[in-house]
Amino acid sequence: MDGEAYHKCVLNPSPTQKWKKAEIQSWLIERGLLFESMAAKRQLLDPCHHNNPKPMYAAVEIATRFGHEVLYTPPYHLKLQPIDLSGNRIAQNPAQSMTELWTIIQAGVDRVAIKVWVGAFRNAQLVKRGVSQEALWRERRGAGTNIKLHRLQDIPIIITTVYII
Repeated sequence: MDGEAYHKCVLNPSPTQKWKKAEIQSWLIERGLLFESMAAKRQLLDPCHHNNPKPMYAAVEIATRFGHEVLYTPPYHLKLQPIDLSGNRIAQNPAQSMTELWTIIQAGVDRVAIKVWVGAFRNAQLVKRGVSQEALWRERRGAGTNIKLHRLQDIPIIITTVYII
């Protein structure tokens, strides 16, 4: 998944200057942190910054619940995004209903060549293993091996939409 902000809905936000003083105080109380009741907002934020929990993202939480792992890639790196490598061949006309959307997605998936799906899937596997595409091609060119294509049914294709309200 790309690292865009709209994919990173935080489930456990930490207080910021925009929060009301009462909200900051209740956040501190929930975590058992001591503060002076007459302290200014800026003074209340000091212990908050020192005790910020690691952010938990909704997309990661949902994926983990279903046994998946989310890997964030840098924004605007289309070579690292399997859905961007093949998705723009699918999404050419908008749907008016969910039933119509599913029909369009299935028809679009059928239009994408097997070679594109295999390439996108393998690219995602390489990114997960930390191997760059260029290094792999250099290695294969030197060894003289060929890339073997599999059937489309052998490649796990997962198209998901996460709605966070």
